[in-house]
Amino acid sequence: MLINLNEELLQSVLDDAGDFILTPEHEEAIVELESAYRTINEAYKALQEKLKENAQIVDGNAQVFETDRLRITISESGAQYSLQDAQKCPPDVLKVTLDTDALKNYLKEHDGIAPDGVVEKQRSKAVRIKVKA
Repeated sequence: MLINLNEELLQSVLDDAGDFILTPEHEEAIVELESAYRTINEAYKALQEKLKENAQIVDGNAQVFETDRLRITISESGAQYSLQDAQKCPPDVLKVTLDTDALKNYLKEHDGIAPDGVVEKQRSKAVRIKVKA
């Protein structure tokens, strides 16, 4: 697999991106970059899946492979336990979290004022670029 990108043109896109200047050349560079990203990402995910298929995780311990330039760790992720009946569970192993949907309804009904004990967090911006088919 050979992926060839025009680094000068990509740098021009990066330099001008803050001003949202998109020339036809910039558009082509972004389309090429997104295509390369998709190709690389698909290959990377396929590699991860193949490694997962062959992994032997015993008692929650990660499997680690190391070379001079790589360290590959295969471990389990996600919740290990699920709550079946809160009434039967000791309170010292439970925690309370906000119900975001209920909070949004509360804010609508109270002119955007959050209840005591709730503060709005600062959130970061995300940019998604998708090539149209």
